[in-house]
Amino acid sequence: MCDSNDIVKTLSQYLITDDFHLVVNDLDALPEVKLNEGELIKCGRRELFGDFVAPEQLWPYGDSHAFNEEEMPAYDEMIDIWRIPNVVDKLLGRVHNSNYVRRLLLGIHESCKQENPEVRPTATEVLEVFLNVQKIIRAGIRKDL
Repeated sequence: MCDSNDIVKTLSQYLITDDFHLVVNDLDALPEVKLNEGELIKCGRRELFGDFVAPEQLWPYGDSHAFNEEEMPAYDEMIDIWRIPNVVDKLLGRVHNSNYVRRLLLGIHESCKQENPEVRPTATEVLEVFLNVQKIIRAGIRKDL
């Protein structure tokens, strides 16, 4: 999602329903990546900065070479995989057992933060881990009842 280069803006792109379902709220800057056609994307006409921005979105030529949109390498949807740990951490906050959930997600979150986007997990792989963690948490809640 190209218009979500910081955590606050990213979280404003979604709504959470009363039954804790996530609903996409804003899709106006959602270019399509077509890998099989060699079609990648670039987000914005300005240089991006910060820890929330995936490494491949950062200007690769250093300060000695002024930012030029034409020279910026394109990238794919793996920029959004990079953001997952930050978003989850923010949503978990500091509530009871949030650190337990963080520990269960540590491995997948480390994979999401790989510098090389080609070795990051796919969205499907992330979802599979999240669903397994959800099962673990639900099983633990039932034991507590």
